[in-house]
Amino acid sequence: MLGPPWFWSESGIALTPGDQIELEGFESTDATHMEVNWLTNLTTGETIQLRTPEGLPVWNENN
Repeated sequence: MLGPPWFWSESGIALTPGDQIELEGFESTDATHMEVNWLTNLTTGETIQLRTPEGLPVWNENN
């Protein structure tokens, strides 16, 4: 899970086919998908934090 599409577009985050990435994640509590803590685009050098230090999704910080 990489967050809602609006989060990516509003944050100016872009991934291009062929980009190499590295990430850290964990299996969701219902074991249906992966949750991602952070993602680094090795092609561009950009690192994207998707979770707060408390483990909450960053797109929910202001709610």
